[in-house]
Amino acid sequence: MTRKPMLESGKTLLAKAERRLGHLAIPGILRWIGAFQLLVWGLSNLDPHYLEYLLFDRSEILRGQVWRLFSFVFVPVNDSVIWVLVGTMFLWFISDSLENAWDSFRTNLFVLATVLCMAIAGLFPVPGLLSGFFAPFLFDSIMFLAFAALFPNQVIMLMLIIPVKAKWLGLANGALLLATAVAAPVLFLTIGCAMLPWLLVFLPGFFSDVRRSSDNATRRLAFQQSVKASDSDAFHTCEGCGKTDVSDPDLEFRVTASGEELCADCIATRTGGEAPSS
Repeated sequence: MTRKPMLESGKTLLAKAERRLGHLAIPGILRWIGAFQLLVWGLSNLDPHYLEYLLFDRSEILRGQVWRLFSFVFVPVNDSVIWVLVGTMFLWFISDSLENAWDSFRTNLFVLATVLCMAIAGLFPVPGLLSGFFAPFLFDSIMFLAFAALFPNQVIMLMLIIPVKAKWLGLANGALLLATAVAAPVLFLTIGCAMLPWLLVFLPGFFSDVRRSSDNATRRLAFQQSVKASDSDAFHTCEGCGKTDVSDPDLEFRVTASGEELCADCIATRTGGEAPSS
């Protein structure tokens, strides 16, 4: 099966799923996650041990604390009140942007698929795959990468003062994840699994854009070559401006007394009215 039929089949399945399950979608799901991050930050200031019950912990999950499979997304990645507020507002902005582009159901599907893939990776019997604050950081990073892929030219105020386009911040974010995986190879599995939904959504579009650009370049080159071939078949060519009887079929050409073949326009400007020879 070629890529295009596969994409069409995927869109059809997604449309069917939305018709059947769309009513289960949570509007503004990332807004809710951002609000819970703010709430968790407040509770953690009252009791620092509160966060320990939300972070992903494989051993505790196997003991029955199944909420840890998803509760890590509610953990804020910063403990400063200013940056927690900024992070919450930015996550709300991302939520609205994704839902405007995808609608609530598809945004829910992307968020839940990302959490599921992260949880599956974290359940592998390998220490440190999804421990501590790396899990919420990775989740927030992937949500931003989705935003940056959909709105690459959206300007973001870095540190609240520096305007930077989302695509450059997205590339920096991706580079940071890659550097993290290189520094700790065990995290390749976690990051790779977590990125699967993102790759499934955006890689086909990337390849389509590359193929479209390649096709456009091929057509442009073929057109230029056809123009050159047509000009080489011309009977008359102006030695002044390069026009031919092919490119300008209504233009008159004459041979001057000095032996130059010029078009009527160039005769008036270059020969000063010199009479052409027959």
